[in-house]
Amino acid sequence: MTCNSKMSPKSDRERMKKYRQRMDEEKQLEVRKKNAEQQKKSRAKWSSGRKEKEAEKSKLRMRASRKRAKQIQGVLSDMPNNSDTEEAFRNKRSLSRAVHHVQKLLPKSPKKKTAVVKVIRTKSCGLHACQWTQYYF
Repeated sequence: MTCNSKMSPKSDRERMKKYRQRMDEEKQLEVRKKNAEQQKKSRAKWSSGRKEKEAEKSKLRMRASRKRAKQIQGVLSDMPNNSDTEEAFRNKRSLSRAVHHVQKLLPKSPKKKTAVVKVIRTKSCGLHACQWTQYYF
């Protein structure tokens, strides 16, 4: 009996994930060090104008990150307590298991993930769009 099923080619992401899993910690540290050295050398070659631009971009990213964190904290503190989830699930473990199962099935892209969660929320709960769902998953 012959097996004619062909294995589909792996994506770059899958290949790299498997490679990293096989690599031992010592080798991983070595690769990280080598990469850090290469990055330092690359940045040393930057012109002063480029360094200023990169510093400005970094500041903007940090500002945006802090702003998002503040919004999340504000929205989460305004949310009612989790009595709905406590009533729906008998224990915390079953809720965690359900959330984990759904997270595995969601798309990897944050934008697509947000879109899917919004649609599910509006269809199943009849809720209106609110800000916190995009950060929930």
